[in-house]
Order: sequence, then C-alpha cells, then structure tokens
Amino acid sequence: MPARIAKFGPTESRVGEPINPQPNGDSAVWISTEGSPLADGTVVVMDGHRLLSNSAGNGASARVDPWILASPGEKPIFLERRYADRIERSNVVYLEVIGQPPQVD
Repeated sequence: MPARIAKFGPTESRVGEPINPQPNGDSAVWISTEGSPLADGTVVVMDGHRLLSNSAGNGASARVDPWILASPGEKPIFLERRYADRIERSNVVYLEVIGQPPQVD
C-alpha cells in the first residue's frame, strides 16, 4: 500500500473504557497517513477485525467495537484495501489497552 500510517489516536486506553468517545457513545480511532491518498474502499483493521471505516485523502477513522477494548494487550491497527487480485496493507501500529478485565461475580 503506498500510504503509511504516520499518526493515530488514541494510542493507549484502559480495559473496558471507551476511546475517543463519539456523540452517540461509540468509541473511535483516527489515522493520519503520509504518501499517496487512500483509495476508495480502504478500511481500518484492528486486532484482526475490519472496522466500520471512513477514509478520504490522507486520513481515516473507524468505529471500535467495545469487545475489542474488553481485554488488555497490544491491539494491532493497519489499513487494508482489497482488490480482485490482491490485498494491500499499510504498516502496523499498536493501541495499548492496559489494566485487568473486570471480575465477574
């Protein structure tokens, strides 16, 4: 993929807490790229899951499902564009989710 993730956010979160809260209560991640503008159909992939994404020019954003943030660890993030004959992917960055999962009684 000719685009490379230059910046993204948030870069850190706590287990079970929303990130970059949106007016409707959803969590979201934003990405700024360098290089070629993003092609139509480019999506954000986080922790192995294709997210509901918007991309244009040199930026993208995506809704983050709460269950992705429910466990600690490094969550890999990259951009992906699927073509009929190939899949292009950007470099990988990581969102660090810290803390312990809540105890269930």
